[in-house]
Amino acid sequence: FIVFIALSGWYFIRNCIIYDGDIFARNVAVNCAELNAQESFKPANVYNLKKTGMKFLSVFFYKDWIIYSFYSFIAVFGHMSIYVSEYIYFLYGVIFCSGIFLFIFSFFKNKATNYNYVGSYRKQYVLLAINLFLCFLIPVFLSAYYSWSNNYQPQGRYLISSLLPLMLFVTKGFDSFSLQIRSKTINFLIPGNLLVFLTLFICVLCTTIIPKCFGLNK
Repeated sequence: FIVFIALSGWYFIRNCIIYDGDIFARNVAVNCAELNAQESFKPANVYNLKKTGMKFLSVFFYKDWIIYSFYSFIAVFGHMSIYVSEYIYFLYGVIFCSGIFLFIFSFFKNKATNYNYVGSYRKQYVLLAINLFLCFLIPVFLSAYYSWSNNYQPQGRYLISSLLPLMLFVTKGFDSFSLQIRSKTINFLIPGNLLVFLTLFICVLCTTIIPKCFGLNK
């Protein structure tokens, strides 16, 4: 947080001073678009879900926003029109959910005073987990807010900053579980997952990217 304030705090202070408290400069951007954009792109003329009276949280269930955002987060090509096979999405979902479940399981199973993977005590570990969880959720809500207040786009590119905390949760989950079962000589979860991801990528490359995106099946 201190590093963030030191590097970026000046920008928000500047906005607060010159834009009458608008620290994110959103009102200025809207006013500028209203003044200079083409008529059809002016904010007052753009249709959005907010203007229909829909509640913000309802956007998560509007036209399968969550499903299409997840699909796009994994792999959708072209103009959001080329999807990979359903089993690819299913396997990615299984890996993500399994890793998160194992992380939560190991988190509550390991008691206090144990060192974790970053070498800090459980209290710091809890703070790190909460921070990562917020870093995962914030892009999701920002993407949903954009779809609700501006332009409906359930696209995974807006969620890409959630990838780092997601991968940390998933990797730590499998790593903790593999450490617990090491005595049974089946500590293969991490390299096994890498092999699965590599296999999925090759499948997508051969069945979708090459034939459908580059048209080499003709």
